[in-house]
Amino acid sequence: MLLWCAPLILIFAVADGLTPGTRVALTFAVRVAWAGTVVAVALWLPRATPLLQERLVLAVGLSTPVFFGLLVHLTGGTHSPLFHFMLAMPLVVAVVLQDHPIATLGAAVGMVLAGVAVQVASGREARTLVEWLVLATCMAALAVYASVIYRRLRNREALLYRQHVASLERERDYQVAVEARDHFLSVASHELRTPLTALKLQAQHARRTVTPGSVPEKAERALNAVLRQAERLQSLMDRLLDLSVITAGRMVLDPVDADLSVLVQETVTRLREEHGDDVDIQVHSPGPVLGRWDAVALQQVVQNLLGNAVKYGDGKPVVVRVVEVGEQVHVEVEDHGIGISAQDLPRIFQRFERAASARNYGGLGLGLWLSRQIVRQMGGDITVESAVGSGSTFTVVVPRRLGAREVPERSVKPEVPLH
Repeated sequence: MLLWCAPLILIFAVADGLTPGTRVALTFAVRVAWAGTVVAVALWLPRATPLLQERLVLAVGLSTPVFFGLLVHLTGGTHSPLFHFMLAMPLVVAVVLQDHPIATLGAAVGMVLAGVAVQVASGREARTLVEWLVLATCMAALAVYASVIYRRLRNREALLYRQHVASLERERDYQVAVEARDHFLSVASHELRTPLTALKLQAQHARRTVTPGSVPEKAERALNAVLRQAERLQSLMDRLLDLSVITAGRMVLDPVDADLSVLVQETVTRLREEHGDDVDIQVHSPGPVLGRWDAVALQQVVQNLLGNAVKYGDGKPVVVRVVEVGEQVHVEVEDHGIGISAQDLPRIFQRFERAASARNYGGLGLGLWLSRQIVRQMGGDITVESAVGSGSTFTVVVPRRLGAREVPERSVKPEVPLH
């Protein structure tokens, strides 16, 4: 932009020749010197150091009103058509050298000095000189203020751009890390599943061959412990596999006609078999609740909620209710245990999040996230009401009939629940 000023300076030499009493040759020499200074600075600036750049633009700011003042003096002084344009010199410099308030300040100082010199040479009265000086000072202050504000805006814009770029880089790194983690979980769960299945089969075979009194009681208890831990590891592997399937967008629902009351009762029976007499689960159902659902997926959801209710229920009874509400069916799982604080409620449905201490309660923090993803693919949702020390009530809401459909081909990101 600075280079464009040089031809403009020379073009206006034509107007100098039209002004009566102008020494054309001398004014043209001043214009050539002015344009040459501008071109030299413009060509030198890109190769200069930051400190030298500031000095060069300051030189441009100071020299601009000086050259212009000489032109005013040579074309008639205060009677020159150029005289009143002197006040605009700082604003012109502010527009041309936008990122250099120091140049605008130099132009403001030079404009005041050059204007005073021209008026003194023209014999202006002191009162007129003071009035012009006040006006020139106001115009100079306005130009400097505008230049400083523009510089701040440019710096803020540059800062916001850098923050935006950094944010994009962090988001890209996050996505890469999430993809790497999900790939690792998928591979690890598959690789661990094979030896775990073999271990579980061997332990089950050994357990079937054990008869009362054939092995010491201590060995029988150890074998039962191995089976329980194998079942626990199997459950963890299944959850990791479910995570990789849902995250990769490959979950496919398989709807069948089923009785939800029977599905819930089968899940409760299975849980009682695993925990023995340590659990007290009460089931309330109006009778057969027929519909079309993915029975396996829905049982997994109920099992996750019942498992949490037993784990965090503080040994108190757990109540399961199946309620029909028009074309929707509700499954409520209520416990009277430790409950969930208000600040923890917004994150319990996120991946790997836990409201309770991992030291006191085991698990990966995936059950509720998996359950909500499954239910939402069925067109429903899971809500929760809870208070610390008063237990929790999780409510699964699903439509009575579900058509087969596939999860969209996209990664499922951690989400903030609606409650």
